[in-house]
Amino acid sequence: MELAKLKARFETSFAGEVVAELLRLEVVERSLALASKLFVAVIPLSIIISAVVPGADNFGDSLVNRLGLTGAGAEATRNLFATQVIAAAVVAGTWDHRHHRVSNQS
Repeated sequence: MELAKLKARFETSFAGEVVAELLRLEVVERSLALASKLFVAVIPLSIIISAVVPGADNFGDSLVNRLGLTGAGAEATRNLFATQVIAAAVVAGTWDHRHHRVSNQS
């Protein structure tokens, strides 16, 4: 019985009204949607930036380090972006299939 009184008191308080409004606005769902859209936009932008201004390590390693990935996730990320770099080189016509490397053609 005491719990019901406490719940009713909280719901009529300022904090209770704030929580109710946040639930009504679906803040968590909207935040997750915004975060996923940002993630989908940032990854391609990062790939483009790393292609224009290459760093010391490849994009997969850089992404693993920045996101703090470990284990299978880190390995999958490295493999994913290594494959994309090769695919981009094939499309650009700079992949040397005989030696499995990007050639220095201009």
